[in-house]
Amino acid sequence: MLTIPHQLVGAPEGFNVTIECLTEAHPTSLNYWTRGEGPIIHDSGKFKVESSIGVPAYKTHMKLTIINVSSSDDGIYKCVAKNPRGETDGIIRLYVSYPPTTIQYGTFNTDLNRMDNGYSADLSRSEKNFKSQINEITLSEQKSLVDKTNDNESDDIFGKPDHSKEILNDCCRPKPNLIALSILSMTLDLIYLLLN
Repeated sequence: MLTIPHQLVGAPEGFNVTIECLTEAHPTSLNYWTRGEGPIIHDSGKFKVESSIGVPAYKTHMKLTIINVSSSDDGIYKCVAKNPRGETDGIIRLYVSYPPTTIQYGTFNTDLNRMDNGYSADLSRSEKNFKSQINEITLSEQKSLVDKTNDNESDDIFGKPDHSKEILNDCCRPKPNLIALSILSMTLDLIYLLLN
């Protein structure tokens, strides 16, 4: 009879891990470890094999210590007990876990008069400049909303009367004060992020 206390074992990369099996056999069994269907594992710089005979003498506690676990150690290990009456084995699955990785990005320069790593801020623009640039963008966006593919300018792309110009004039007219405040708020947020 063979008992496996832990059939699924996880170990962090770089640590040692011990897996174990408990056998009961009469007559006394030959006990060994394999890697899947591979050859018998012997003591080495990578593996430490231990067997201790229990009380009563037909019990054996088998241990396999895997030293400095790495991704190549991930997989199935078998403990095998064999005697003249037969053979039995148990499977232990070893999962190797890895520490979380971090990615370092470029650093932001908080000196607004210098430009390092491509990050800089130009805070010398006046509110008037912001208004005119935003108005230009808004007007170009308005122009793109009007269908230019249809010969009949009064119809939209579905053949229905086009009221987009009226709607744009009523609801979507640029509001310079609101836009300037939004840009000012975003600029202050950027300065805050750069300084902290």
